Amino acid sequence: LPFLAVSCALLKLNWHPAKIFVGDTYCYFAGMLFAVAGILGHNAKTLLLFFVPQILNFIYSIPQLFKLVPCPRHRMPGYDLA
Repeated sequence: LPFLAVSCALLKLNWHPAKIFVGDTYCYFAGMLFAVAGILGHNAKTLLLFFVPQILNFIYSIPQLFKLVPCPRHRMPGYDLA
């Protein structure tokens, strides 16, 4: 229940325009929580249900990962020689 409350709060605050950024700590904790729930629950279908959004996100990101389309989120500042 606390994880659900934190996730809902992060979703609200991270909606456009974002007021906060969900960092590595939350992502690692969420992944650990899903893994523990799947292992202790002995239910592979439930674990797969948890990871469906991650799988869809990976499929959606494949063109950017393989540089088929530009990825504007990771722009680096240009270097001015003058």
